[in-house]
Amino acid sequence: MDDLYERLAEVGLDGAAGRIYVHLHTTGGAKAGEIARDLSLGRGETYRILKDLVDREIVTSTLDRPIRFLAIPPERLFEGLLGRARERLSTIERTRDEITDVLARLESQAETAQGGRSFRMIHGRPAAAAAWERLVRSARSSVLVVSVDPTGWRMVDAFGGSGLVAGAADSGARVMVLTSPGPEGKDPRDPRVDCRIVEAHTSVNGLVVDDREVLVWAMIDPSRRLNAEGDIVLWSDSPDFVRAQAALFSALARTGKLHEP
Repeated sequence: MDDLYERLAEVGLDGAAGRIYVHLHTTGGAKAGEIARDLSLGRGETYRILKDLVDREIVTSTLDRPIRFLAIPPERLFEGLLGRARERLSTIERTRDEITDVLARLESQAETAQGGRSFRMIHGRPAAAAAWERLVRSARSSVLVVSVDPTGWRMVDAFGGSGLVAGAADSGARVMVLTSPGPEGKDPRDPRVDCRIVEAHTSVNGLVVDDREVLVWAMIDPSRRLNAEGDIVLWSDSPDFVRAQAALFSALARTGKLHEP
């Protein structure tokens, strides 16, 4: 039996979950109390594991009172596991192709750097947030922030909000923020910031400071967590690249609606 449980653990049914699946399969079904008694498990633990197995469609429940639980046949169990594995493999392959293409283009751009100017890749949102804050705090003449997302989520809010960029205005910099409409119409209202609301069908995030340095998000992690690791950001102080991004963001600004504080 130990070998059986080890094999089940390899496919995600580890510990008590594997024991419960085997018990239900060999007994033809049981109530939660019976399972807890027969396997010497706590009732709370038993209900928690049964709920997880039902959610994963590995165990089904009847309409009886009290409820009885049944294990799906092993053929269906492994059909489902193989199907999810194929979906995961397809996602990994698709992501591999997308990232490979993006990195190849960024590498090509980096190879064109001239005059000692450079490009650098930044991986992960914590490192990107640190670079963002450093650039904003170093601004002397201008800050152009682009934080646009079709879902309404705004990276500028996650990275300190309008207060951080408005601080650059206190130092004499001209500050413009292009952002998405906020939830329930809540938009930045700091009078020191020229905020323009922009509608977009894709996520656009970047920062240009003093027309000398730029951050551009090549890929963004779908998670909204500050410790998300999927962000890939390009930093550069190459004049040609900075001018090109500034021109692109300025064109986007002309489509925006001025937000009146």
